[in-house]
Amino acid sequence: MRNAIHGALSARRSWIAVGLTVLAAVMAVAVACGGTETVIQTVVVEKSVPGETVIQTVVVEKEVQVEGQTVIQTVVVEKEVQVAGETVVQTVVVEKEVQVAGQTVIQTVVVEKEVEIAGETVVQTVVVEKEVEVEVEKEVIKEVEKEVQVVVTATPEPAMMMEPKAFNGNLRLGEILVDPPVFLPSKQGTGNMQLLIFWGFFEPLMWAQHSAPPKLNLDASTYTEGVVESWEVADDTSAVTFKVRDGVKFHTDWNGNDWGEVSAHDVQWSFDDALREGSINQRAQGVQRFVTGFEAIDDRTVRMNIRDNMLDPRWYHIISNTTLGAPVIVSKRLYDEMGEEAANLTPVGTGTFRITEWVTDSNVRAEPVEGHYRQQPSVASYEVILMPEPLARIAALQTGLIHVARVPLKLIKNTTNNIEGARPQVVGPPINQVVMFAGNYWAQTDQNGENIYRTREGFLPDDEHPWIGDPDDAASMERANKVRRALRLGIDRQTIVDEIQSGVGRPLTNAINSFPGDPHWIDAFDVPYDPDQASALLGEAGFPNCFPFKYHVAPGKEWDAEVGGAVAQFWRELGCEVTVDATDYGAARPRLVNRQKQIPWMIQAGTNAVPDAFFSGAYRPSSGFNYGIELPNEITAISERNLDLAATTYEERVQNTIEWWSYVNNWNLVASVSTLPTSVVLRPEIIEYNPYMNTGPEFVAPETVVMSGP
Repeated sequence: MRNAIHGALSARRSWIAVGLTVLAAVMAVAVACGGTETVIQTVVVEKSVPGETVIQTVVVEKEVQVEGQTVIQTVVVEKEVQVAGETVVQTVVVEKEVQVAGQTVIQTVVVEKEVEIAGETVVQTVVVEKEVEVEVEKEVIKEVEKEVQVVVTATPEPAMMMEPKAFNGNLRLGEILVDPPVFLPSKQGTGNMQLLIFWGFFEPLMWAQHSAPPKLNLDASTYTEGVVESWEVADDTSAVTFKVRDGVKFHTDWNGNDWGEVSAHDVQWSFDDALREGSINQRAQGVQRFVTGFEAIDDRTVRMNIRDNMLDPRWYHIISNTTLGAPVIVSKRLYDEMGEEAANLTPVGTGTFRITEWVTDSNVRAEPVEGHYRQQPSVASYEVILMPEPLARIAALQTGLIHVARVPLKLIKNTTNNIEGARPQVVGPPINQVVMFAGNYWAQTDQNGENIYRTREGFLPDDEHPWIGDPDDAASMERANKVRRALRLGIDRQTIVDEIQSGVGRPLTNAINSFPGDPHWIDAFDVPYDPDQASALLGEAGFPNCFPFKYHVAPGKEWDAEVGGAVAQFWRELGCEVTVDATDYGAARPRLVNRQKQIPWMIQAGTNAVPDAFFSGAYRPSSGFNYGIELPNEITAISERNLDLAATTYEERVQNTIEWWSYVNNWNLVASVSTLPTSVVLRPEIIEYNPYMNTGPEFVAPETVVMSGP
């Protein structure tokens, strides 16, 4: 069966190569501070029919005029895929040409990797030409006057600002995506807005004391190092009252306007906007499940009112830097004076770096905030550069075009071996990779008590969607459950870990982060690999040869697209005709919000969760994001008991988790696959880096980077 995974890899490449024929030339949207920049992005994809040679080419050109000098940056990604048994060649060319004072320097790196896969020879070649080496210096002079007031409180004392260091080095990060600039909380719905915090530009309400990976800081008393310096929970858990720190300054905007310090009114407005009707904020649903709103008591005091006195056990984590996509704090005055459209495009945060340029699908440039209240950065400049292709990121690391990037697990060892002094660095938790069988909308009423039973657009319990069951039809429910169980049994999780993840990570059978020996584990949660039983169940359901269906695996997210492709291949081994949909997550997310999702799809769920957590948030019929599954209201109520800290013990909440997941498990609504550790590769110029543990796989805490030079 391990050979089947090799087949999955080959199928994955073929699927990439023989999709739709596309020819697109796209002008990138630029948001910049001063100067004139012409950005041209051209994407050309040539593809042919199966059985013939397939060539995929992506060309990205960026031409920038800087003080009379022309800088051209080109990335070429070319893939040639032929029929099985013949050679597969993948080439990535990264070229950067800079003409300065008539001098030209060329550096070329060729990397070849030959892999034997099921009788095929796969050769990967990376060629990098970099015409640069002549240093161009750009001097920015700015006068900044700051007053810092240190307030002593009875709460745990935060680290505050480090001793100022001389700025040194120009940090460049290779990233998988650079979304359009969106800075109002209510508009942040792409599912990638955690990057505003992780990249150091904005801050959430709470900031945790540093805890290095792999340990997530779950000590609520230490979440005092950010915008709020202290907090108090009411005895009846009806509210949490925060004290806003003095001296937290908003960044100046593109035009140098000063927006002052953060007040309690800014905090209230930021959350009002994130949680308002019509908001698409990616964390709004998670906050609204236990929060009714925020209320500024005075300039330095703000109260968070709790819904029905049911405070989430990890409330502090949900609105902090250690979670994915917590609402960010923005300036109310900026919105009042400039209006919604301008405020949405104007980056005025409180992070350790101030944005100076944002070019969609290209790059983001930033400068360090001198004297930042939490930690002053060490580097002189910082740039995030779009490099979606793993081989392009590896090539750029080898030539020094970038200093840090995420690299697929199976390529980390070769990458570090080929760069003297390079090293891997864990930046996040093992991500729980799971497949949701969307379309099973079974809830009776929504959060407002309105009837929604069997009304969702994605509720399609028919022969074309046999994994969707109709609660009003017992035969339909039984058939759909057999189909879902079969698809769960048909996944060889251990082989995926061994072959796709190079033996790193663990097989996973649930979405509550539970493993044998954990307090919330029972043996019924195990899901073995049993293709014979899977085939038998499909036959009993009326599909002896399985059936055709689409399966969504978005690229460039926390989960691994190759893992998703391997799952599809195992389903093909059962006779299923699986078409993998690679739609970008941001483009597909509205279907989840609008309850239109009706096909199986991959996401992360339950990552880093503790046994007594509230797990049902994204499975219930509330506004905002949802997994494409709405459990019956009485089942959601089981998990909601865990929100009542005052009335429950830890042991009771663990039993609630077991009872809730037993329902999800018995109805086979989720097919979990594996945990995927997350790491970046650092070049030797980075001599110090201290990321904090969080629930995502991205590069975080650029303010902790110390470099030996440019």
